[in-house]
Amino acid sequence: MSEEQVPVVKKRKQVSNPDFVKAYHECESYVELAEKTGLSRESCAGRSGKLRQMGVILPAYKRQTKRVDVEALNALAPFAGTCTQEFDAPAAKRS
Repeated sequence: MSEEQVPVVKKRKQVSNPDFVKAYHECESYVELAEKTGLSRESCAGRSGKLRQMGVILPAYKRQTKRVDVEALNALAPFAGTCTQEFDAPAAKRS
């Protein structure tokens, strides 16, 4: 007799709103929150937005930006040193 393969259905992780809010305040990023709750990062971001719309106080996480080493990247270019900053390269952002 051949055994029938039963498809495995992935159950959604359920986290109550109080548990979610508590975990949100204990974490510093959506990635960390996702790991803690077992939800996806996108679900955590969406859920926190909906809770904010309902009036729940959830401070925004700081944006995690990666620093770009412009000099190292320019050194990789085959034409490194052939263009001038003032004419060929875009101007750096001024803050």
